Amino acid sequence: MIKIFYPLLILLFPLIGKIFFKLDWNVFDFLVMALLILSFSILINLALYYLKSSKFKFLLVLILVTTFILIWAELAVGIFGTAFAGS
Repeated sequence: MIKIFYPLLILLFPLIGKIFFKLDWNVFDFLVMALLILSFSILINLALYYLKSSKFKFLLVLILVTTFILIWAELAVGIFGTAFAGS
């Protein structure tokens, strides 16, 4: 069960950036990214575990990764200009 928290190690990079390079993140930013990373990593693990067809696994993981990147980019810089990113 502890393996589920391994993807959160990605958050060490912005934490180091916040400590050494004055990155402008607050606690809410870390919580949102932790929720986003955990939810997508759980969904990808479920897809890989329960699906039988390797083609369908690949397609679903590709869709999930693309969705993750688009949500991340929208939250970071507001590429679509939605209210979701605070634009």
